[in-house]
This record gives sequence, structure tokens and C-alpha cells, in this order.
Amino acid sequence: MHARTAVFAVALLALALLTGCAWAPTIGSDYDTTVNFSPLRTWAWAPQPVGKVEASLYDSRIRRAAEAALTEGGFQRVEPETADFLVTYRVQIVQQQDIVVWDDSGPGYHWRRNWRPANVSVHNYKMGSCIIDVVDAESGNIVWRGWAEAELRDSTSAELRDQRINQAVRETLARFPPR
Repeated sequence: MHARTAVFAVALLALALLTGCAWAPTIGSDYDTTVNFSPLRTWAWAPQPVGKVEASLYDSRIRRAAEAALTEGGFQRVEPETADFLVTYRVQIVQQQDIVVWDDSGPGYHWRRNWRPANVSVHNYKMGSCIIDVVDAESGNIVWRGWAEAELRDSTSAELRDQRINQAVRETLARFPPR
């Protein structure tokens, strides 16, 4: 291995370790711009569809975080029949792969000396998404949607997983109602 390649590999490894320590979900939201959110005061959980296998481990964590965030936001939980809006969510977990190819031939034309192959780095991981919907109780239409997305790691402890889910759900619901 050439010295330049070794230095580059060490720098890439250090960058990967640093970004692995700085976990932060990507948060987003969208809403129906024709809806007046100001009269909304009470909420309830929408009936959950049967068979949410991938979300079963996360259900109580997500519900606790959402209930706390909505309560802190000034909303009161009531029975579904009397709620101004209903809240539902879903979790998606998908396998993803990042492939990085780099050329260590140095500055200039980037052609291969001695026809060496390129350096390739492959990163397999799970990407998790939590999508939270606010549904108008009267019409049944989704009026607001928020989402959080982050890389999942199997080595994460249950306590850290709990903290991260709490953070992601709270940051997502901090965007509700839209301002």
C-alpha cells in the first residue's frame, strides 16, 4: 500500500468514526395550507392497523414521546369520538448501501498508473423512518405529516434507542402545528 493510500484510508476511517458518534435524525414535515390549525386543541390516537410487525418494538417508545410532545405543545388527549384531530404513525426500516469509489492517482488527469483498480468502500446499513400523521377527525383527511429518518445500528443499547426515538419524535412534533 502506498503511503498516500494509507493516509487517505486512515482519514476516511476517522471521518466514519466521527460521523457515527454524531447521531442526528433528518426531520421534515408538510401540511395542507388550506387548513386553519388554530382551533385544534384535543387529540386522540387513531385506530392502528393490524399487523405492524416492524413497529411493535418501537410502539410504546413512540407513543410515550408523542404524548409528551403533544401535551407540552398544549394539546389535550381525549377519547377519539370527541377529538379535534387524530394521530397515527408508521415505521419503515429498509436496508441501504453506500458505495464510494476513489482514485488515489493524485492531482491531474486521474488516469490509472499501471492500470490499478480503484479503491472501493461499501457501507451496508439500515435506515429507519418514523412518519407521524395528523388527521382531521371530521373529514378523515391527513392535514399534517412529519417524519424523522436516521441510520439504525444493531449495536445500540435499548436505553440509547429509547433516547433517540424520543428525540426524533419530539423534534418532529415540534413542527406541529405549522407556523
